[in-house]
Amino acid sequence: MRTAIVVVWAFGLAAALVPTLVILKQSFLLIGTLQDILRLARITAGAARGIAANTLAVSSLADIGERLRPVDQALGEVASALAALASRLEGTA
Repeated sequence: MRTAIVVVWAFGLAAALVPTLVILKQSFLLIGTLQDILRLARITAGAARGIAANTLAVSSLADIGERLRPVDQALGEVASALAALASRLEGTA
């Protein structure tokens, strides 16, 4: 009777080895995937910090339109003067 118990126990232990190896393989795959996710999260966090640093300057650009208005007007005057000069040069040619 003792031998039968040992044989059944050994058979059960051997049969449990296959699912245990499958679970172990799946665990290693899961750990590898989690490591990839952690690596991507670190890259994303660095990118997010860069975006945050770059967007800090946006609030200081709010009044840039008023500062550039004189430049825009001056360029308009230069363009008008150049157009008049071009038409005079075309008339003499």
